[in-house]
Amino acid sequence: MIIQLKKYRKKHQITQKQLADRLGCSQANIALIESGRQDIGVRKLHGWCQQLGVSLVDIIPDAIPAEYSMWLGVKT
Repeated sequence: MIIQLKKYRKKHQITQKQLADRLGCSQANIALIESGRQDIGVRKLHGWCQQLGVSLVDIIPDAIPAEYSMWLGVKT
């Protein structure tokens, strides 16, 4: 999941500092999350996805049960 978040951040050409400013946290906090040294909370995850224009389904598609994937546009 963290790899996906970092990938989308870079794809949108947003720096850690820019994302941190948008989320109201420090660049160090973003760096810790992306390095796996700090867990990401649900609120921050939701905000992160909003800032990158992606959904939670894009970030964690494996968490969606197969029977619901067709409704959400997720390939299993």
